[in-house]
Amino acid sequence: MTSISNRWIGLLAFGVVYFVWGANFVAIRIAIESIPPFLMAGTRFFVAGIIIYLWIRFRGETRPTFKAALPSVKQGIWLNVLGTGGLVWSEQYIPSGLAAIVLATVPLWMVVFDKERWKKNFNNPYIGAGLGIGVIGVALLSDYNTLGYLSDNRELFYVGLIVLLGGTLCWSWGSLFSKKTNKNVSLPMNLAIQMGTAGFLLYLIGFFFGEHTLLSIFDVTYNSIFALVFLIVFSSIIGYLAYLWLLKEYSPALVGTYAYVHPMVAVFLGWVLADELITIKTTLSLIMILAAVFLIRYAHFQTNFD
Repeated sequence: MTSISNRWIGLLAFGVVYFVWGANFVAIRIAIESIPPFLMAGTRFFVAGIIIYLWIRFRGETRPTFKAALPSVKQGIWLNVLGTGGLVWSEQYIPSGLAAIVLATVPLWMVVFDKERWKKNFNNPYIGAGLGIGVIGVALLSDYNTLGYLSDNRELFYVGLIVLLGGTLCWSWGSLFSKKTNKNVSLPMNLAIQMGTAGFLLYLIGFFFGEHTLLSIFDVTYNSIFALVFLIVFSSIIGYLAYLWLLKEYSPALVGTYAYVHPMVAVFLGWVLADELITIKTTLSLIMILAAVFLIRYAHFQTNFD
């Protein structure tokens, strides 16, 4: 009975990480239309962290020592400050669909960084085939003209891509780090510390770059507010709890397959909400990405390589 229950929890967690986080890219783009990026990301994580912290303290959980909390602080820096912070900043200059495509490289980096599993990962034909097909699918989708987007400033466009790729590397490393640490605090406490730390640091970064001088409360739109609420509740609280649980239950290579689904969700929502185009080329890419996800998950359940 417990095995069946865990299986359903796993399916639900994968669904949240796949589809709710797939909507993140459009939500971020809408949120930063009237809220500076680092202040928006700081608010998202700080508020979510406070909510989670108050909830678990109300349930009677004790506050951890600084030594026990330190891994969670480091995790927040890798995942939220460097990883998500890079994503949010870059979406000023690149479309949400393309941002999702760049993040589809996460499974590749996680396999490369996960040295302990090199032998199993690289010797598994299903994983190799899945990653290969996924890369081809991403390559077909990577032309921003296909997404109906032309940058007015190509230099800033490519700077955004470089920042996003760097954030992707940090996210991949932080994901592996979170799987091997944080044994001394509960999952909710870990998340609260991670997000609270990230929110505070992102606020500092935003003030350092003068974003507070660009923010006008009266100019913040309802669309940006709704997008920010979505990012706090569904993405930061529910989504991250699901993601961290999956990292402790499954292999990083399998969990990293969520990045293959995100382009599909992001491009579709970009078409619905931002008038981005869906062409035959993008459709073919999305089919290949789904095939890659199936192959990698099939390898997991068939060989128990985790």
